Amino acid sequence: GEPIEQPGILASIGTYTGTLINAGAFIVVVFLVAFFGLKPMATALTASAKPAAIAGPSFDDVQRSLPTPDAPVAAITAEA
Repeated sequence: GEPIEQPGILASIGTYTGTLINAGAFIVVVFLVAFFGLKPMATALTASAKPAAIAGPSFDDVQRSLPTPDAPVAAITAEA
């Protein structure tokens, strides 16, 4: 008999290329979900309570610093 040529390693890999692509895509999706979903959630749950922003002036202080519409009207009527 004549020896029959066996398929090489590339032929075996070619048979399972679709499966390898699906497995790689699944691993990438799991990594992205863990990185963008679970990691921020865990960070938010374990973070200590700290102020969300730098403390600035209170709303009342800001309101007092704004000009009021009554002041120009009073100045105009006082001049006349």
